[in-house]
Amino acid sequence: MFHFMKTKKRWKITGWGEVVVMLLLTLALSATAVQAAPLNFILQTSPNMFSDAIDVRYDSASQTLTATGFAEHIDNGTDTPTPVVNGSFAITAQISNTGAVLSGNLTVTGEVPSLGISQGPLLVGNLTALGYGEAGSATEFQFDTTDGALFYSFGPVIRVILGQSGFAGNFTEDFSNGAIGVAGIGW
Repeated sequence: MFHFMKTKKRWKITGWGEVVVMLLLTLALSATAVQAAPLNFILQTSPNMFSDAIDVRYDSASQTLTATGFAEHIDNGTDTPTPVVNGSFAITAQISNTGAVLSGNLTVTGEVPSLGISQGPLLVGNLTALGYGEAGSATEFQFDTTDGALFYSFGPVIRVILGQSGFAGNFTEDFSNGAIGVAGIGW
Protein backbone atom coordinates (compact mmCIF):
# COMPACT_ATOMS: atom_id res chain seq x y z
CA MET A 1 0.00 0.00 0.00
CA PHE A 2 1.16 3.52 -0.62
CA HIS A 3 0.19 6.92 0.69
CA PHE A 4 0.18 10.45 -0.64
CA MET A 5 1.19 12.97 2.00
CA LYS A 6 1.33 16.73 1.70
CA THR A 7 4.50 18.23 3.14
CA LYS A 8 5.19 21.97 2.94
CA LYS A 9 3.61 22.71 -0.44
CA ARG A 10 4.73 19.39 -2.02
CA TRP A 11 3.24 15.97 -2.29
CA LYS A 12 5.35 13.05 -1.15
CA ILE A 13 4.69 9.45 -2.17
CA THR A 14 5.70 6.81 0.33
CA GLY A 15 5.81 2.99 0.36
CA TRP A 16 4.86 1.12 -2.81
CA GLY A 17 3.99 4.42 -4.47
CA GLU A 18 7.70 5.27 -4.71
CA VAL A 19 8.37 1.95 -6.39
CA VAL A 20 5.51 2.37 -8.87
CA VAL A 21 6.49 5.95 -9.75
CA MET A 22 10.16 4.98 -10.22
CA LEU A 23 9.17 2.00 -12.39
CA LEU A 24 6.92 4.18 -14.57
CA LEU A 25 9.64 6.80 -14.95
CA THR A 26 12.19 4.13 -15.86
CA LEU A 27 9.86 2.64 -18.48
CA ALA A 28 9.10 6.06 -19.96
CA LEU A 29 12.77 6.98 -20.20
CA SER A 30 13.81 3.64 -21.66
CA ALA A 31 11.00 3.71 -24.23
CA THR A 32 12.48 6.81 -25.83
CA ALA A 33 15.87 5.12 -26.13
CA VAL A 34 14.60 2.00 -27.93
CA GLN A 35 15.96 1.56 -31.43
CA ALA A 36 14.96 -0.86 -34.14
CA ALA A 37 17.03 -3.98 -34.49
CA PRO A 38 17.59 -6.43 -37.31
CA LEU A 39 14.80 -8.97 -37.74
CA ASN A 40 17.48 -11.64 -38.32
CA PHE A 41 15.68 -13.31 -41.20
CA ILE A 42 17.01 -16.53 -42.60
CA LEU A 43 15.20 -17.20 -45.86
CA GLN A 44 14.08 -20.73 -46.64
CA THR A 45 16.10 -22.33 -49.42
CA SER A 46 13.04 -22.88 -51.56
CA PRO A 47 11.25 -21.04 -52.92
CA ASN A 48 13.15 -17.82 -52.91
CA MET A 49 13.78 -15.16 -55.48
CA PHE A 50 16.89 -13.13 -56.29
CA SER A 51 16.74 -9.50 -57.43
CA ASP A 52 19.62 -7.18 -58.25
CA ALA A 53 20.68 -3.77 -59.61
CA ILE A 54 18.36 -2.30 -56.99
CA ASP A 55 18.45 1.47 -56.77
CA VAL A 56 17.62 2.52 -53.20
CA ARG A 57 16.76 6.07 -52.21
CA TYR A 58 15.48 7.48 -48.94
CA ASP A 59 14.31 11.09 -48.69
CA SER A 60 14.16 12.13 -45.02
CA ALA A 61 12.04 15.22 -45.70
CA SER A 62 9.21 13.22 -47.31
CA GLN A 63 10.04 10.08 -45.28
CA THR A 64 9.88 8.05 -48.51
CA LEU A 65 11.97 5.01 -49.37
CA THR A 66 12.04 3.54 -52.86
CA ALA A 67 13.95 0.46 -53.96
CA THR A 68 13.62 -0.53 -57.63
CA GLY A 69 15.50 -3.12 -59.64
CA PHE A 70 15.22 -6.39 -61.52
CA ALA A 71 13.75 -9.74 -60.48
CA GLU A 72 16.24 -12.24 -61.92
CA HIS A 73 15.43 -15.81 -60.93
CA ILE A 74 13.57 -18.15 -58.59
CA ASP A 75 15.21 -20.97 -56.69
CA ASN A 76 12.76 -23.84 -56.41
CA GLY A 77 15.18 -26.26 -54.81
CA THR A 78 16.59 -27.58 -58.09
CA ASP A 79 20.19 -27.34 -59.29
CA THR A 80 19.30 -24.68 -61.86
CA PRO A 81 17.48 -21.45 -60.90
CA THR A 82 14.31 -20.66 -62.86
CA PRO A 83 14.74 -17.40 -64.83
CA VAL A 84 12.28 -14.52 -64.52
CA VAL A 85 11.87 -12.77 -67.87
CA ASN A 86 11.36 -8.98 -67.87
CA GLY A 87 11.30 -9.06 -64.10
CA SER A 88 11.01 -5.99 -61.93
CA PHE A 89 11.32 -5.45 -58.17
CA ALA A 90 9.90 -2.45 -56.31
CA ILE A 91 9.46 -1.42 -52.69
CA THR A 92 7.82 1.88 -51.91
CA ALA A 93 7.52 2.77 -48.22
CA GLN A 94 6.81 5.62 -45.88
CA ILE A 95 9.26 5.30 -42.98
CA SER A 96 9.32 7.94 -40.28
CA ASN A 97 12.53 9.67 -39.29
CA THR A 98 12.50 7.47 -36.16
CA GLY A 99 12.45 4.32 -38.32
CA ALA A 100 8.80 3.42 -37.77
CA VAL A 101 6.84 1.86 -40.64
CA LEU A 102 4.03 4.17 -41.73
CA SER A 103 3.01 2.24 -44.86
CA GLY A 104 4.55 0.45 -47.80
CA ASN A 105 4.28 -2.23 -50.44
CA LEU A 106 6.25 -4.70 -52.49
CA THR A 107 5.58 -5.46 -56.14
CA VAL A 108 7.53 -8.06 -58.09
CA THR A 109 6.49 -8.58 -61.71
CA GLY A 110 7.70 -10.69 -64.58
CA GLU A 111 7.14 -13.76 -66.68
CA VAL A 112 8.25 -17.27 -65.74
CA PRO A 113 7.75 -19.36 -68.91
CA SER A 114 9.08 -22.59 -67.41
CA LEU A 115 6.35 -22.41 -64.73
CA GLY A 116 3.63 -21.38 -67.20
CA ILE A 117 3.37 -17.86 -65.71
CA SER A 118 2.77 -15.06 -68.20
CA GLN A 119 3.81 -11.42 -67.68
CA GLY A 120 2.19 -9.87 -64.62
CA PRO A 121 2.45 -9.57 -60.84
CA LEU A 122 4.44 -12.40 -59.26
CA LEU A 123 4.34 -11.18 -55.65
CA VAL A 124 2.49 -8.24 -54.09
CA GLY A 125 2.43 -7.39 -50.41
CA ASN A 126 1.83 -4.75 -47.74
CA LEU A 127 4.69 -3.76 -45.43
CA THR A 128 4.23 -4.89 -41.83
CA ALA A 129 7.74 -4.82 -40.30
CA LEU A 130 11.15 -3.26 -40.83
CA GLY A 131 14.46 -4.28 -39.32
CA TYR A 132 17.86 -2.64 -39.57
CA GLY A 133 21.11 -2.31 -37.70
CA GLU A 134 24.10 -0.06 -38.13
CA ALA A 135 25.04 1.94 -41.21
CA GLY A 136 25.85 -0.34 -44.13
CA SER A 137 23.99 -3.34 -42.72
CA ALA A 138 21.22 -5.18 -44.50
CA THR A 139 17.72 -3.79 -44.26
CA GLU A 140 14.94 -6.32 -43.72
CA PHE A 141 11.29 -6.00 -44.68
CA GLN A 142 8.28 -8.17 -43.95
CA PHE A 143 5.13 -8.01 -46.06
CA ASP A 144 1.71 -9.62 -45.83
CA THR A 145 1.19 -11.27 -49.22
CA THR A 146 -1.85 -9.86 -51.01
CA ASP A 147 -1.56 -11.05 -54.62
CA GLY A 148 0.61 -12.45 -57.40
CA ALA A 149 1.07 -15.61 -59.43
CA LEU A 150 3.51 -16.95 -56.80
CA PHE A 151 1.20 -16.14 -53.87
CA TYR A 152 0.62 -19.79 -52.96
CA SER A 153 4.28 -20.78 -53.42
CA PHE A 154 5.55 -18.10 -51.05
CA GLY A 155 2.65 -18.11 -48.62
CA PRO A 156 1.01 -15.39 -46.53
CA VAL A 157 4.25 -13.64 -45.52
CA ILE A 158 7.03 -12.40 -47.77
CA ARG A 159 10.42 -11.54 -46.31
CA VAL A 160 13.00 -9.40 -48.11
CA ILE A 161 16.63 -9.01 -47.14
CA LEU A 162 18.03 -5.97 -48.96
CA GLY A 163 21.81 -5.80 -49.04
CA GLN A 164 23.98 -2.89 -50.14
CA SER A 165 21.10 -0.50 -49.55
CA GLY A 166 23.25 2.50 -48.68
CA PHE A 167 21.48 2.68 -45.29
CA ALA A 168 23.02 5.55 -43.34
CA GLY A 169 22.34 4.10 -39.88
CA ASN A 170 19.23 6.19 -39.26
CA PHE A 171 16.28 7.74 -41.05
CA THR A 172 17.01 11.36 -40.16
CA GLU A 173 19.22 11.82 -43.21
CA ASP A 174 18.91 11.01 -46.90
CA PHE A 175 20.70 7.99 -48.33
CA SER A 176 21.07 6.16 -51.64
CA ASN A 177 23.18 3.32 -53.01
CA GLY A 178 23.92 3.98 -56.68
CA ALA A 179 21.84 0.99 -57.91
CA ILE A 180 24.11 -1.71 -56.45
CA GLY A 181 21.57 -3.33 -54.12
CA VAL A 182 20.68 -7.01 -54.09
CA ALA A 183 17.66 -8.67 -52.51
CA GLY A 184 16.66 -12.11 -51.42
CA ILE A 185 12.91 -12.65 -51.32
CA GLY A 186 11.50 -15.62 -49.45
CA TRP A 187 9.53 -16.75 -46.47
